[in-house]
Amino acid sequence: MLILNLKSKYRIFFLFFLFINLAIYSQEKPLYTYNFDILSFGIGGNFPVNDDYDSETYMTLLNIGMESTKTGIGINFSPINVRGWVTDSNNEPERIDENMSIFNLTLHWNVLNVLTDKSEFQFGMLGLLYHKFYLGPFVSVNYLFLKDYIHWDRYKFKLGIQGGIRSGIGNIWCNAVYANFGYHIIDGTSKFFIGVQFDILLPFLIIPLLEM
Repeated sequence: MLILNLKSKYRIFFLFFLFINLAIYSQEKPLYTYNFDILSFGIGGNFPVNDDYDSETYMTLLNIGMESTKTGIGINFSPINVRGWVTDSNNEPERIDENMSIFNLTLHWNVLNVLTDKSEFQFGMLGLLYHKFYLGPFVSVNYLFLKDYIHWDRYKFKLGIQGGIRSGIGNIWCNAVYANFGYHIIDGTSKFFIGVQFDILLPFLIIPLLEM
């Protein structure tokens, strides 16, 4: 009986110790935050104009990713990205080139991460800034373009600065709206670009964005 009582005490102590650790951990800054965008749309312009790929519209389906709260470095991947490039040359009629890529990878660094502290992640003003806004450099690549068949020689490489507003619950969020600009290469054609993109759930994301 004494042995059984001792085992019961150890079990109670173990459960109490586990509960305390979980409670403390829940108050700390999580190691990662996760991104999940169902469907987003964007529009952009490329410079100089009067050449190939003057402007573009695009749609991204199921963009998922994660970001380290310690470094602010994150990665995103989407299996479907549909783009329509418009070429409006003075010497030729307007042309629209529609393609879909199935490998779309983005690496980014959220510089606002360096302004936050563990104690401020959820409750402080800097934590609020980090949670709802992001800003920093990024690099992305779109590859495996589909149009009747896979074009192994086609690609898009992009390097620039992006910033936007995100909304979510806890450490899971959605990119409500964001803008970017920089330099990219499309099938060997180099251009500067500027664009804006928003999630289809933007109207529903405005309410949590306004909550303090």
